[in-house]
Amino acid sequence: MTADKGSYTDRPVQEPYRVGFLLIDNFTLIALATAVEPLRMANQLAGTELYSWKLLTAGGEPARASDGISMLPDASIQEEHRFDLVIVVAGIDVTRSFSRKEVIWLKLMARRHVLLGAVCTGPYVLASAGFWTGTPVAPIGNAWRPCRRAFHGCRPTTACLLSSGNV
Repeated sequence: MTADKGSYTDRPVQEPYRVGFLLIDNFTLIALATAVEPLRMANQLAGTELYSWKLLTAGGEPARASDGISMLPDASIQEEHRFDLVIVVAGIDVTRSFSRKEVIWLKLMARRHVLLGAVCTGPYVLASAGFWTGTPVAPIGNAWRPCRRAFHGCRPTTACLLSSGNV
């Protein structure tokens, strides 16, 4: 088997691209849906599993979306995982909705060369883990003010897509 040159991990080409969605309490359900649905549709159109994904929480407990709907995760971050990409899905009241557990786990994923991303107010969580210091970050909506106040090294921008190392 040969390694996929487009990935930072050692995933064989024949295996689906593995995505973990880290759900932070009060996450925005539409942000999760708009991140998952293109993966599902790509699989459907290709007629094969190009992408696989898991919903994760810190302890494996259900995560409550900002609209009150609870989502049962597939797994906990305390379990061993092999992802190519982890996306932080956050939402309302992000400054009080995550813990040190998620931050430590994200740092571990980065050390393993897993790509990291975020939707909605997820950039705040990544900034809390020390990512994007001194580099442009594109927080939206409720994340603009908290990011500017809490992370002086972050440079907010209005760009739609940013890349900084493996984040």
